[in-house]
Amino acid sequence: MIEGAGGLMVPLDGSTLYVDIFERWRLPVVLCASTELGTINHSLLSIEALRRRQIPILGVAFIGDQYAETENAVCEMGGVRWLGRLPLLSPLTSRTLRAAFKSAFPPARFQTMTQRKTSPIWHPFTRHAPEGKMSKVVRGDGAYLHTADGRRIIDAISSWWVVTHGHCHPPIVCAIQEQAGKLDQIIFAGYTHDPAEDVAARLLRLAPRGLDHVFFSDSGSASVEVAIKMALGYWHHNGKERTHIVVMQHSYHGDTVGAMSVGARGVFNAAYGPLLFVTSIPFPVKGRERERSMRSHLHVGTSVRRPLSWNP
Repeated sequence: MIEGAGGLMVPLDGSTLYVDIFERWRLPVVLCASTELGTINHSLLSIEALRRRQIPILGVAFIGDQYAETENAVCEMGGVRWLGRLPLLSPLTSRTLRAAFKSAFPPARFQTMTQRKTSPIWHPFTRHAPEGKMSKVVRGDGAYLHTADGRRIIDAISSWWVVTHGHCHPPIVCAIQEQAGKLDQIIFAGYTHDPAEDVAARLLRLAPRGLDHVFFSDSGSASVEVAIKMALGYWHHNGKERTHIVVMQHSYHGDTVGAMSVGARGVFNAAYGPLLFVTSIPFPVKGRERERSMRSHLHVGTSVRRPLSWNP
């Protein structure tokens, strides 16, 4: 239990602070805070110092008279659990302290905190058994994610290539807020709206000649599924049987059944083998770019490729 002797940042000697000791122990700690004037500032600074050192915090125990507004501010702004309150004792003896502590902080309250908590969420691409608890993110700022335990993480993958302009980018936030205040969602079958029309028109300015329409989908896997349906549907409506799909070996296009079919085989999609359909060709090798292992009788309806960029 911390505090005492002035707080976390008080030196024990010329080179060691109280917080250094807690960091070495790596044990969960309880922050003890007075309910007197100044406790909000002092408690929040202590919580920040603990999280910067990645020291787990069980919660805050308050000492003194009841000030619900102060206690709520510390717990809500600090993101910590309220454990209870210990009144000022007179006389202060080991007996009165033991009785008051037992009354204010039942052992069962601490036992429930030490039990492993589980989440009802099934996370994608995650081995839940060995990884256990997920890293909880509380806010994003530019290229950084801030976790509940005080860490700042560089989001080098742009949260799966979605946040390419950074988290909470002001122009994007303002545009989302403005649009949500006008129109949030409509069925897109038979209806349209100006933002979608504008985005589609701008995309066509970048597209090769002959591509005249835009189909919006909600994810990469869904876009692959839609493209396959469009290609095969084209040949069907033209009265031609061209149903085979050609892809490069070792490719990846998503994790729905159709997207897995046009991707590489492996342990992660082995269970769905009977459902997968594809004809693969070797990845081009220098000097053998035109080689194909396709059989002549295959009626190819489409090929699936992902553009690559190369910066020498």
